[in-house]
Amino acid sequence: MKKSFLALSVIFLLFSIAFTALAQEKHFSKSEYIKMRNFYLKKMNTAHPLPAMDQKDFSIYDTKKYPILQGDYVEGSDFKNSNTIIDESEFTKRMQNESSVAINPTNPENLIASAVDYRDNSSTWVYVSNDGGYTWENHNLGKPFPNWRSTNDPSVGFSAEGVAYLMYGGFEIDNADGNFNGGNAIFCARSFDSGATWDAHNPVIIHTSKQTIDSAFEDKYYIESDNSDDSDFKGRIYTPWKRVIAADSSTQIMFASSDDNGKNWTDPEPISPRLPRSSEDTTYGQSFPLLEVTANGHIHAVWNNGIYHAVGYNRSIDGGENWDDPELIKHYNIFGTTKLLPNGYRHTVKGKVRAESYPIIRSDHSDSERRGWIYLVWTADSIPNVYFSRSEDDGLTWSDAKMVNQDETNDQFWAWLAVDPDNGDIGVMYFDSRRDPDNMMVECWVSLSQDGGDTWVDRSAGSNMIDLRLNPFTANSFAGDYSGMDFSNGMMYPTWVDMRFAGENLSDSDVFTAVIDTRAPLPPSNLTSVILPQDPEIINLTWECPIEFSFGQTLYSEDYELVLLKNGEIVDTLIGGTSEIIVEGLTPHELVDFEIYTTADDRRSKAINISTYPGGSAQPGAPIVQQYSGYDNLDVVINVKLPNKRKDGVTPLVNMKGLNIYRDGELFETHPLMASDTNQTIEIKGKVDVRGWYSYSFEIFDEYGGVENISDASIPVLVYAGVAPLSDNNDYYDSFDTDFEKYHVIGEWAQNGEFFITPDYSLSIAKEGIYGNNQSDTLLFYPIDASEPFIFNFWHAAIVHSSDKACLQMSKDDGLIWTELESWGSRDNDFWSDSELNHSDWKRARFTIDETDVETVLLRFVFVSNQIKNDFGWYIDDLFVSRDLNNIDEDKNVKILVYPNPVSKTLNIVAQDLYANIQIYNILGEKVIDQKNHSKES
Repeated sequence: MKKSFLALSVIFLLFSIAFTALAQEKHFSKSEYIKMRNFYLKKMNTAHPLPAMDQKDFSIYDTKKYPILQGDYVEGSDFKNSNTIIDESEFTKRMQNESSVAINPTNPENLIASAVDYRDNSSTWVYVSNDGGYTWENHNLGKPFPNWRSTNDPSVGFSAEGVAYLMYGGFEIDNADGNFNGGNAIFCARSFDSGATWDAHNPVIIHTSKQTIDSAFEDKYYIESDNSDDSDFKGRIYTPWKRVIAADSSTQIMFASSDDNGKNWTDPEPISPRLPRSSEDTTYGQSFPLLEVTANGHIHAVWNNGIYHAVGYNRSIDGGENWDDPELIKHYNIFGTTKLLPNGYRHTVKGKVRAESYPIIRSDHSDSERRGWIYLVWTADSIPNVYFSRSEDDGLTWSDAKMVNQDETNDQFWAWLAVDPDNGDIGVMYFDSRRDPDNMMVECWVSLSQDGGDTWVDRSAGSNMIDLRLNPFTANSFAGDYSGMDFSNGMMYPTWVDMRFAGENLSDSDVFTAVIDTRAPLPPSNLTSVILPQDPEIINLTWECPIEFSFGQTLYSEDYELVLLKNGEIVDTLIGGTSEIIVEGLTPHELVDFEIYTTADDRRSKAINISTYPGGSAQPGAPIVQQYSGYDNLDVVINVKLPNKRKDGVTPLVNMKGLNIYRDGELFETHPLMASDTNQTIEIKGKVDVRGWYSYSFEIFDEYGGVENISDASIPVLVYAGVAPLSDNNDYYDSFDTDFEKYHVIGEWAQNGEFFITPDYSLSIAKEGIYGNNQSDTLLFYPIDASEPFIFNFWHAAIVHSSDKACLQMSKDDGLIWTELESWGSRDNDFWSDSELNHSDWKRARFTIDETDVETVLLRFVFVSNQIKNDFGWYIDDLFVSRDLNNIDEDKNVKILVYPNPVSKTLNIVAQDLYANIQIYNILGEKVIDQKNHSKES
């Protein structure tokens, strides 16, 4: 207790010294410093929560009504899903959320994406695709400073010339001397080679010196580039963000710009009012700011005004030099359900997951009649929906709200908006629970409008249902704050946090995207393969042809073709309306992968696929042992059920040829079969040479074209043949000195000629005088006739480590259930623990078995060793089984055990509490031994 008090005193003294220096340098009080520290720590945790990796029990698993599920349903999606996250094996924290994606305007096959990424202690990450979103590379850009996290609220974009941008935030954990400064910053990274290499960590604004109660915490930033040929400011890039001040808990939207591709930035200026006491509002006061540059170069900013449940708005028509007066352009119903979460009152969905409303603004840059129109999307309502409004007059007025999602069932939230610059089509992505009656599971959905938002068509984008509660944050309450999407040349790429792998590893959420071609036809459906077992070089494929394009337009047979691939190579192009093909020249029983997709006007659908075996799987189905018996006369009879299908369980077996019989792991006999024997039960009879345990297994083989295919082996069966000990009323004795009896042995049990109670051998699990680690050894003795009580007697030395197990077990139901009779270790005998191996170590074990309610019992010796320690081993000798338990002197209650009888080499005499002369006579009546016994046991 005194030492603890001293340690606490030292810690307090060091803190006081550090605080005094800090307070003197910055001239603020201790209470102000503590307030500042707590404020910034809370803001960091709100913006970038850390996973609760040390939680043992997650509350989601206590949920009775709504268990955590993983997408067990059939609808799926007609669009290809791909994971933007790769190669996470070296990381413990594998979570990503809050995603952003952008299409390179100079190369639509080149995409970049990013997310809040917890790998490498929350470093800066960017994901790059060069094949239109089908595959991805991940680049770790590191951190600006060793003691920072720099993965907060990332966003990506491209300039008109193809310069790639990544905007992200960073927080200081501790500075070099261990104090907390509250450092935070906004950074910009750029790439001039399509995302292959990056110039990272260029500060937009940075706070690295000691913070005070009046310092700023910067949060929620999004990159925007002016790419319009009609703009006087083309090439300029912008970012807005939310600024929070601890002193008055205020929020304000800030703005900065860059004219040199993000290397240097203007000083920040406010574009919204500063609202005190708003940073702890359930929707974070003024937050989630976003910019859009219209075709004329005007900048339009929106943000969520949580205080008034409204969309804040401002505009600049001179490249951000001057701004109009901010205003509220749309009010909305409160989003979700307000609940007290670990970090305060928050709006929630799914009972516990933090989720907020935020506005997204985009505009039409196409040459359509709607060029310059501005579109706004947000989510609202206690059971959330996605809403849309537009401005046709450069943001001066806005249309009435219209619902995007065409099905109002359950929740729709976390929307994102993108406009195709090619033709002005509008795409909106969002999470949707319409297909879960319990409103728990979510899928990514997209809606498309081709008329400026007047009408919408919904489609499922995600191929899995996911549960947002499947996350490792405190109370499973955080799955991110937003999603992302981009849209160009008819190609829509939504990105979202996806928990499809989190069921196996709670710390493995990813960011997925879907490759959605809004102008492509739908894929075929219900692809099936028909196998011809008599001709395994042919497969008959059938499917149903599509009748629509991906978003509902009618598709006629003359409008499309079908492309068939085999093992990734195109093998045929079929005219529209074809629904069947016979593929010939295949390798019998060799797995082949088929894919088929629809193509029209150089646009292709998602491919559907099937994997199949021509002629079925290569292997026949395995035979099944149904009954087996061994007899006193050494006969063995086994009934085997022959298969009628190949291993795939579907294809008929039409060319069966024979049955391989294995005994004790060796091919013992081959039994010929006819093709017509399938599904028959045949009897296999044989005789063994000596009594004991025999392991039998069976294989089927067939033949086609001179090639044999062999099935998996049947489950082995263990058969005992021969007279059971004591069934002939004769004692059983084994000194282990002659040939090893045919017990069933697993592991290292073997004869040992170095240590025994009677020469020449004992039985042991130790090789070369010591046993190994992680050994597991079993010796199964013969079935013993239990019609009358009997003794099971042996000598042993259990010189094994205390963490090992050496025991005798018994079963009364042919080995289904085993009970332990006794276990031993070096602590059970002083001689066993003296680190010496000598004759004094031998100790007799004697068991009286009275189980006359069953015909036979099984006994087995079991040894299991630990991973680290070992010892001399377990030795067994002179095993004796008898009905005649003893010779009894009624007056002295003396028990004498004599075995074997008759004797040829060694006679054992076991007596308890006997102090007397021992005289032994041979069959002729001649005295051969006359000696005095002075021990309790001899």
